[in-house]
Amino acid sequence: MTALENEFPYLLEMTSHSDERGGLLVFDPESMPFQVNRFFFMTPRTSNSERGNHGHYKCWQLITSAKASFRVQWKKGSVSGLYELTPGSILVIPPMVWIKIVFETVDAIALICSSDRFEASDIFI
Repeated sequence: MTALENEFPYLLEMTSHSDERGGLLVFDPESMPFQVNRFFFMTPRTSNSERGNHGHYKCWQLITSAKASFRVQWKKGSVSGLYELTPGSILVIPPMVWIKIVFETVDAIALICSSDRFEASDIFI
């Protein structure tokens, strides 16, 4: 099964390098399951904030933590799951999957990469 045939969210891992200067997390473009056409950062305003609460009909997304950790709850039909993302882990969200991102701390930062530019008509609640 190729990545684009996957119908449920799944994790990818970044390669980690570390030395006396610090750490480096790497994710090579050829590992991406789609071409990125948009990326954005998401931050919470308060602790225990929820973001997302929607899905996309055709858009694919990669979600990773740029700082701290947060949870991503997902649902597709009768199947649901929960992932905790930390720096170095990447969650792939295929189309037709509803998600909710829960930020427990105000210092968390999510980086989201999308296959498509924003279209309001692509969103379902």
